[in-house]
Amino acid sequence: MRRAATIGDGWIGHELMPPAAAATRVRLAGLAGGELPAGFRYVVSRLMNPPDQPGADPRRLDTGSVADLAGVLADYADAGVDVLLCEPSVRTVAAHLQLVERVHEAGARVGLLQTAR
Repeated sequence: MRRAATIGDGWIGHELMPPAAAATRVRLAGLAGGELPAGFRYVVSRLMNPPDQPGADPRRLDTGSVADLAGVLADYADAGVDVLLCEPSVRTVAAHLQLVERVHEAGARVGLLQTAR
């Protein structure tokens, strides 16, 4: 983390909940001397699934309600996460498409939508 904060341009955390993500950002800033460098990207990846689909893992971020998911996305933004990678943890095409649709709608609700190019 020290090297990322002092000579890198970003850091990726995996499966951090919003409070842990906020604490990690504070730690990174401290390691960088109090403030992260301009252009530094703080990324958190979360395995996600729609719980009502076959193969859904109950330990993953639940995307059952778009309104609840929108709140979670806002919590990550408030924690200082620049990019939340929403990784599907489902095994069917239908479940994957459902996940993409829910994340898209939730992100649009809170003004945080960004798509990969």
